[in-house]
Amino acid sequence: MEIALGGLEELDELPWGTFDLVTSWEVFEHTPDPRPFGERLVRLLSRNGVLARSVPNYDSLARRVFGMKWSLLSEDHFTYWTSHALRCLLESQGLELEQVHTMGLGLDFVSFVDRGRTQDAPAPRWDASPATERQPWDVNPLALAVEDLVNGMFRLTGGGVDLAAAFRKP
Repeated sequence: MEIALGGLEELDELPWGTFDLVTSWEVFEHTPDPRPFGERLVRLLSRNGVLARSVPNYDSLARRVFGMKWSLLSEDHFTYWTSHALRCLLESQGLELEQVHTMGLGLDFVSFVDRGRTQDAPAPRWDASPATERQPWDVNPLALAVEDLVNGMFRLTGGGVDLAAAFRKP
């Protein structure tokens, strides 16, 4: 196995056109010049290869509610993405959209649950189980069921904080 070290923008001796799957999870927003970065990702793909990526969703409910106080507004984010903007960029580079969806409320909405808790403090009670059987709130079956319901709504509305998309190279 060969390992290439360095930023994608700096690496010229890569096995271009040979990858069936290229992923980019929460990276694109940190790239100062996304067009050439995206072109290099596409160049890595074999024919029929898939580029799967995720970015923070600028159209999210959290960004709309919290505005300039949204936790994902950050100095190390050079760009912010909507599903339309991501699709326009990657389709202009020859890819075809396979799938896009959003998910997650984001920390802005759920951080209140963790606020004020110490490491030894019990998790908030979401059910009637005895104290010895308490689970952290984020793995509690009721909380997970609510999360599934919310993510189902976000699949319909596009309001989730994470924007995930898969594109195919024809």
